[in-house]
Amino acid sequence: MSTRTQILNLLADGQFHSGTEIGANLGVSRAAVNKAIKVLQVSGLEIHCVTGKGYKLASPLAPLSEEKINQHLKNSRIKPTAIHVLDEVDSTNDYLLSLARTKTVSGHVCLGEAQLQGRGRRGNNWVAPAYRNILLSIAWEFQLGPADLGGLSLAAGVAVVNALSELDVSDAKLKWPNDILLADKKIGGLLIEMQGESTGPCLVVLGIGINVDMGYVTKNEINQPWTDLKNETNLTFDRNQLAANLVKHLLQCFADFEENGFELFKKQWMSLHAYSDRHVKVIRGDREYPGKIINIGNNGALYLLDEKGEEHCFVSGEVSLRSIP
Repeated sequence: MSTRTQILNLLADGQFHSGTEIGANLGVSRAAVNKAIKVLQVSGLEIHCVTGKGYKLASPLAPLSEEKINQHLKNSRIKPTAIHVLDEVDSTNDYLLSLARTKTVSGHVCLGEAQLQGRGRRGNNWVAPAYRNILLSIAWEFQLGPADLGGLSLAAGVAVVNALSELDVSDAKLKWPNDILLADKKIGGLLIEMQGESTGPCLVVLGIGINVDMGYVTKNEINQPWTDLKNETNLTFDRNQLAANLVKHLLQCFADFEENGFELFKKQWMSLHAYSDRHVKVIRGDREYPGKIINIGNNGALYLLDEKGEEHCFVSGEVSLRSIP
């Protein structure tokens, strides 16, 4: 466990702790404590420093913990092979893909408190202040080939909504192909990357970001409407419990998808579809297709009926979907 994480564990109660006390507890110098505190402040945490009192978090915080996540998973049907909790990582997806070069990583989970080069779909950056949110990737080796995994991101979206529902977030919706919405604003997203043969096996690394508390992020830092759990609910979230719920439901999703494909998830996905019976436009390149979504294929493709009565089929990698007010 890093010095930063140990300090956060001491400060998690929201009380003042002196540099001398922290140093004695951790067996490090006061200079090392001060350096770690500055790193945490730069990462976005608000830590008050008061002469004669010491250091205090502006609000209580529980760092992510492999041990605590595993405790929440002790009764799960499918358990992760390994959980990696990192203070800082370029990308949780890249971490698992890099690890896969030297070992089998199916069932491995990676969580980052801070992500330096987080990616969203279509090359967008994923914005998330450190130590406040969920930045998680999970690896699974399917015996299927990539062509048979077309609806996996949609099935994973259903798993995420079910994980949130267990924590009393009952009104989350899905936006094709990989967004999680609350109050019509983005609260999370998924990114799937694959490596393997055309006929299988295929290693999938699924990355997910959930906005728990976006803190100081301004609205114009993200190019679409967004929100977080803190602002949309009156609930207090234990990030370790949330991470465990996500892992539990995603691992079960992968196992079920391997056996049944997207067809098993399609009915629930359609019931959670945020733009059901609403006018939308699909943007592909510099063209826009206004209309209504009429179906989702078992390969995850979106079927749209345009204003002229013509049907169009879109795959997730090439387009964006927007609601028309």
